[in-house]
Amino acid sequence: KKRRHRLRHRLRHRLRHRLRHRLRHRLRHRLRLRLRLRLRHRLRLRLRLRLRRRLRLRRWPCYSQIHSKKNMKITIVGSGYVGLVSGTCFAEMGNQVTCVDNNPAKIENLNKGLLPIFEPGLEAMVLKNIKSNNLFFTTNLEEAIQVSEILFIAVGTPMGHDGSADLQDVFGVAKLIGTSIQKKLVIVNKSTVPVGTADKVKEIILKELEKRNVSIDFDVVSNPEFLK
Repeated sequence: KKRRHRLRHRLRHRLRHRLRHRLRHRLRHRLRLRLRLRLRHRLRLRLRLRLRRRLRLRRWPCYSQIHSKKNMKITIVGSGYVGLVSGTCFAEMGNQVTCVDNNPAKIENLNKGLLPIFEPGLEAMVLKNIKSNNLFFTTNLEEAIQVSEILFIAVGTPMGHDGSADLQDVFGVAKLIGTSIQKKLVIVNKSTVPVGTADKVKEIILKELEKRNVSIDFDVVSNPEFLK
């Protein structure tokens, strides 16, 4: 009986010890996990604060600061798929955009909110920006050039018989720019054109300025339609 009692007592003591050990181990493990998570969270917060301080010191503009600059006057020549979508998006960002096209019927329909193309959400954006006086449609390129800071060339460049792009419309716009420009202007070529077109556009504008005997500063840059 004494032996049995001793054995039972030892077994109970061992079981209690094991249970206590397991519970302690689990508690320690949980505490360690919590501490690790807290430390990670604190480190992340510290890193974020350091990055924010560095960005403030460098004075890099954030996205909202870049796009809060309103009333930048933009002209887009060509109110097709590329020109209309780009112009509407620029207007949605707070800029004053004038879309120009040589088709009076298209311009009349656009002023009424009738779009020649379908793009999800585009019609609502067009109507909204027409009402807020951020988006205008006209056939008068000369007037639009005189009030704009940036001009996008987004006219069509259909494929010719030999497979090359037909650049007549692009060069026609360049000629009109040369005859109408009155102040510094940034000209952005958004049409699909071959390499070297920017130089040709610049040459055409310079020739027209020479005919007028004036010297006006301007820049020609390239921004293909597949880039923002």
